[in-house]
Amino acid sequence: MYSIWDSTCPYCNNELKKIPKSKTKCPSCGNFIYIRTTIDGQKFAVTEQEKEQINNIKRRASTKHTIGRTIAKSIIRGLFHWIFISIYNFYNLIK
Repeated sequence: MYSIWDSTCPYCNNELKKIPKSKTKCPSCGNFIYIRTTIDGQKFAVTEQEKEQINNIKRRASTKHTIGRTIAKSIIRGLFHWIFISIYNFYNLIK
């Protein structure tokens, strides 16, 4: 991974004439250069393999977040169900 401020190709280390803002083909080696942004806003030029690794990490993090939300929702649903049943049973006892 190379900082975008280096303005070099991550494959061949050739100096680029201008800093790419998005996917660009290196004029020297012909490989595609991908641009990725970190959480703090820093941009990096990466290879296709590095891009896939970054995407996989993001996908796993997103999946973990989704699973956590699903578990939390299930716990809350179960809690509300338990409260409802308890109130229902209590109401039937005092009838």
